[in-house]
Amino acid sequence: MNEKELRECKLELAKILVKYGINLPNKKYFLVTSCLDDLEFTNMVIEECYKAGAKRVLVEWVDDYILRTHYKYGDKETLSTYLPFEKARNDFYHKNYIPQIIILTEHFDSFVGIDMEKVSYIRNKLRKEKYKNTKFIFNSHWTGTFIPSISWAKELFPKLTEKDAMNKAWEMFFKAMRVKIDETDKNTKNHLDDLKKRSAYLNSLNIDTLHYTSKNGTDLTVGLTDKSFWIGGTFTSNKTKRAYNPNFPTEEVFTTPHKDRTNGVVYASKPLSLCGKLIEGISFKFKNGRMVEIHAKKNEKLLKTVINADENCRYLGECALVPFSSPINKALPLFYSTIYDENACCHLAFGLGFDVAYKGGDKLTREQLVKKGVNFANNHIDFMIGTKDLKIEAKLKNGKKVLIFNKGEWVK
Repeated sequence: MNEKELRECKLELAKILVKYGINLPNKKYFLVTSCLDDLEFTNMVIEECYKAGAKRVLVEWVDDYILRTHYKYGDKETLSTYLPFEKARNDFYHKNYIPQIIILTEHFDSFVGIDMEKVSYIRNKLRKEKYKNTKFIFNSHWTGTFIPSISWAKELFPKLTEKDAMNKAWEMFFKAMRVKIDETDKNTKNHLDDLKKRSAYLNSLNIDTLHYTSKNGTDLTVGLTDKSFWIGGTFTSNKTKRAYNPNFPTEEVFTTPHKDRTNGVVYASKPLSLCGKLIEGISFKFKNGRMVEIHAKKNEKLLKTVINADENCRYLGECALVPFSSPINKALPLFYSTIYDENACCHLAFGLGFDVAYKGGDKLTREQLVKKGVNFANNHIDFMIGTKDLKIEAKLKNGKKVLIFNKGEWVK
């Protein structure tokens, strides 16, 4: 891919982030939260926001290396204090329902040697304060994607030069998101339409439980709530009545399970990337919804630190279905990033559930949703469980059983 083609593909990605990700024309404010790793791409996104009707685009910058300095030298209690100007700023975003585009990346050297218990404490305390007056996180209009960084590209392609590794990483990212010059818009629309049809089919079944089995030892039954609602491709905002897509890439059809109805054992099929570290060989045992055993062959302490920071992270908040033959799985066996790897195959998430995935959830308070079994937590972390032989059998509320996944793929 030459420089001209690379730039044209970046522009195509910027356009679909605004058109299909946000899908909100003539909005006064847009917010772009971005890493510092590709200012050209960020500027493309800002320009597309203005073309979509924004009167002003607000920009916030984030950087893992600056965060590293804070975590290394800053006082734990001071860093985890939600300051008045931060509260005022986020209240302004929330009250005005300002659409947000998030552009982030992965760095594999930014948290080396940092006390992760300190990091987990700070992040959880800030999240708790930030969202204490909101129902759940998904009460705004937002989208986002992850772009390559040099350290990430070198992790993916260690034998290449930095320039060649970055170019190769962008190629793989575009492939994963169906970005192709002059075809991206059509590819995106067709794919989102397919996901909507699949979610409609699952909603028509009226599913009570999902039984996951695989030769790796997974034997897990997940019970849904009385009104679990499957979503694929797009959300529909109750405030604007417009569809938007929170993630690029997106391959999943997902819902929120009942907090207390998961039982059995599940084995992760891919490593989990957290804070620049890979957690490998993950397995969990559940009883009445709660994780009673947490295991990992590598970086188990980090995994337990993240989960133990919030008791509700021991419960599931999401079930997501993704065929093993997804373009992300075909592009690379591992992207070393949850935003991509979760869309490579079926996954679950522990922690925060989704109000939008409970039918009528927009009309209920957080407390009412929790009573219905929707989990509330200060974190939401996906882990991949899809395998080439994964089987998922749905038991319907009328007692009938329907096979929805076989050999890692959709049955219908």
